[in-house]
Amino acid sequence: MILALASLLAIAPPFFIKGVVGTERLDQLAAAGANAIRIVDARNAAETLDRAHANGLRALVTLDVGQARLGFDWSSADQRRGQRERLLEQWERYAAHPAPFMWSLGSEVEVGYDADENLWKGLGELAEALKAKDAARPVILTLAEVTQAKVDAIVRFCPKVDAIGVNTYAGLASLPQRLETYGWKKPWLVTEFGPFGPWEVAKTPWGAAREPMGQQKEDIYLSNYLRSVEAHRPNCWGSFAFFWGHRYEGTPSWFGLFLPTGERLGGVDALTFAWSRKWPANRCPRIFYLDTTIDQSPVAPGSEQSAVVVAFDPDDDPLTIKWEVRAEMTGDGVEPKLIYDAISGKIGNQVQIRAPLAEGAYRLVVVVTDGKGNAATANVPFLVKNG
Repeated sequence: MILALASLLAIAPPFFIKGVVGTERLDQLAAAGANAIRIVDARNAAETLDRAHANGLRALVTLDVGQARLGFDWSSADQRRGQRERLLEQWERYAAHPAPFMWSLGSEVEVGYDADENLWKGLGELAEALKAKDAARPVILTLAEVTQAKVDAIVRFCPKVDAIGVNTYAGLASLPQRLETYGWKKPWLVTEFGPFGPWEVAKTPWGAAREPMGQQKEDIYLSNYLRSVEAHRPNCWGSFAFFWGHRYEGTPSWFGLFLPTGERLGGVDALTFAWSRKWPANRCPRIFYLDTTIDQSPVAPGSEQSAVVVAFDPDDDPLTIKWEVRAEMTGDGVEPKLIYDAISGKIGNQVQIRAPLAEGAYRLVVVVTDGKGNAATANVPFLVKNG
């Protein structure tokens, strides 16, 4: 048992990881009790590393690795050789910087090709080459979820990998037990976690994902961290929450921990408590209830609809409620179209809505702010259709 524990900790990071994916607002991140960021794209990471170091944060740096789904051929000795040279050149660019404490060989490079032995052999070669240059810092693989087949391939073909990182959302609740069942003996960490993803929740009849409300997200961040990350030291090295910043993915508010205008959302409260065991001095509002006539069934173009929201502020700050209707997102990274004339009247926490004239999928969005830099959001997908 003593020998097993010693091998587990021999090349561990210098701290239990309390980190995020994201590169902005690093002063607020440090103040919340975090100690690390995960840099997903290392091609121009020097400035981010400087800012991380200035704020007392360390970095897991993801080195670029070819992806078969984008055309990289793992069966080609020439391509693997070129990949190894590029990876070591990139490592050398950042090796002397004080911020990096761990390296990842790409991110989710196995997606769609996890049965390809050439891929795992190639990753094993990269791990061996990098460990020969840098034996002191851990080298990991970052996986899109974990399966028995992936664990078996890593054990067989990637013996120099020090740990695995897993990007997981709804699956985080069962991750420790699954890794034990799969027979993974080395350390592991959670390289992405957050609220259940759009692919993991209930859908409307027209296929729109139902986004959890802010309070539900806050509870998921905290409970999954405490039960499936912190409770599993030292096997678990820690985690990186997703996403420290604003992000258009799924919806305008699904994964981001901030609004585009900079207000903090409830996930920041949850992570602050998880990392420091202290709640922020001023908490985010909470939305308990959102009810609307546009839910469930299609509505006619131009029809009059209504909605009501019930929100609460833990600090008794006066709340401002903003309503809007936006077109459903058709792709990540692009702000969905705002329908300017859809809100026909507001009284307190109630709103009157005029359904857009154009048929299609939309969302009714409510944003509650406290005037102290905190906010809460909720939305309901709806369909405008004739007949």
